[in-house]
Amino acid sequence: MERSDELIDVVLAAFEDFLSQDTSWIDRHTSRHEGVLVIGTDPNEWIDGGDQVAENAKQEIQESTARFSSPGEVEAFVEGSVGWASARPVWTLEDGGEIPARWTGVFHLEDGEWKMVQGHVSVGVPNEDLFGE
Repeated sequence: MERSDELIDVVLAAFEDFLSQDTSWIDRHTSRHEGVLVIGTDPNEWIDGGDQVAENAKQEIQESTARFSSPGEVEAFVEGSVGWASARPVWTLEDGGEIPARWTGVFHLEDGEWKMVQGHVSVGVPNEDLFGE
């Protein structure tokens, strides 16, 4: 396993495109295989299948008023044809409020390009709020 500047660049390009509402990254870097999965922050955001993931992501980018204003710290690693990355992006709301988030993605090298096969974004909730501890 080794760090990957190439995969970091792919992830940074995603956040740049999402900020500008450009969906070309999705077409280029989303695998179209049936096992692709993205899990979002909403309990109903469990999207599977490459085509559904891509279409949902495009719709979300075009309709959402919240924008990732910063990818935060991005790390990426690869082992053979599999790569994984993490980031700590910040969503900026229309009113200027900010929400820190956590993002992870798993990528597969397909025809010489990194394609996302699994993604997850969440907002951290303190354990005390969830469990009262």
